Amino acid sequence: MAKTLRANAPAARRSWPLRLITGIGAALLAFALLTLSLSPAVETAPPPEAADVTAAHMAFQRVRGLSGTGKSQPFLLSWAEARGGSLLLGRALNVHRVVVAQDAKTATLRASVPVGPLWANVAVSIRNTQDRFPDTSISVGWLHLPPFLVRPLAKGARLVLNLRGAHLAPLDDMVRGITINPVGVQTTLNLPRNTKLFRQLNDVQSDPVASTLVAASYCALARAQTVSPATDLAVQVQRAFAQPVAGASPADANRAAFVALAMFTVSPNVGNLAGDAVQRTEKCRAAPQSLTLMARTDLPKHLILSAALTSLFGENVSQEMGTWKEISDSGPQGSGFSFVDLSADRSGTHHAKRAAAPETAADERRRLSTITEAQLLPLHALAFAEGMTEAEFRARYTSTESAEYDKMVAIIDRVLAEQK
Repeated sequence: MAKTLRANAPAARRSWPLRLITGIGAALLAFALLTLSLSPAVETAPPPEAADVTAAHMAFQRVRGLSGTGKSQPFLLSWAEARGGSLLLGRALNVHRVVVAQDAKTATLRASVPVGPLWANVAVSIRNTQDRFPDTSISVGWLHLPPFLVRPLAKGARLVLNLRGAHLAPLDDMVRGITINPVGVQTTLNLPRNTKLFRQLNDVQSDPVASTLVAASYCALARAQTVSPATDLAVQVQRAFAQPVAGASPADANRAAFVALAMFTVSPNVGNLAGDAVQRTEKCRAAPQSLTLMARTDLPKHLILSAALTSLFGENVSQEMGTWKEISDSGPQGSGFSFVDLSADRSGTHHAKRAAAPETAADERRRLSTITEAQLLPLHALAFAEGMTEAEFRARYTSTESAEYDKMVAIIDRVLAEQK
């Protein structure tokens, strides 16, 4: 009998990893059955219109105005702003099935997210709540998290961000009460400064841009401009990429250079998206420069900001934001949808992609250090249509998700590729 027990012991030791793997597999299968579905619950949302982009932008500006005041202030998010914001956020995250629903006591954001051949149908609901963080429930498929579970999860997320220096107020002070009415969602907010919050969100990314490299590049640009002023964008790009990489990889140095160029050309506040780059550049700060590309002062901002956003957040976010800007411009108060501006946006994105890819970063850095105006944006890109109203754009292209629009974008990309 003793021999039998000794013989069974190794078999038992060999079988426990199999049991563990089987248990984990069973748990994952159960989780998938609870959270995933065979079909989406939300229809594909229409492309954002000029009114959607404008409404979302207005809401963002008001939130930014409330940030960092140190006191609670009333805030109303209209249903138009909520829907516009959800459409834009969905496009940025590549989630095209998203909708905001409302009734007398509840506001719900619903989305269907593809997971391979299956779908995660997600719903986040907030309810009328007095004088405290709103009662929030989250559903993913059949899995439902009621408010008493969501609240500790939200507290945990706040704790993690505060440990990283975000300085978020307690939940019940940060968002105090929710009133849902026919106009929108009324609440009281006490938000931190944008700088800190942007910094924490950017740090969560897998590959953030180093603020030390951004500061070094920006200060070098400022010194060179003091010694030899230049208004040609190509000259500033040459200067940024002719600098030594200071021990960093070419890809890291390139991404930092584009952020520094955006601080130099558009606004120093772009540095808020790269840690403490704004603080690190205080001693060498220069006013944003009015640069030209093809004798226009708007195109440098389009190109460089798109390159910086690609360096910070990737191609999808950068291109979506460029498209939203043009959609907004096609509205009644805008300058019109411009494929010239979009060409500059896409040029910046393409340069930033090559500059960030390890296999092309060194070659792209050398190319950018001697780049010409025509290589940044070919002259015949100025022949593309611009100044289109929303009605004119829809008559010709239907939407930014139509085959006709895709063909036009493909033409732009082909023109840009020919300038390598």
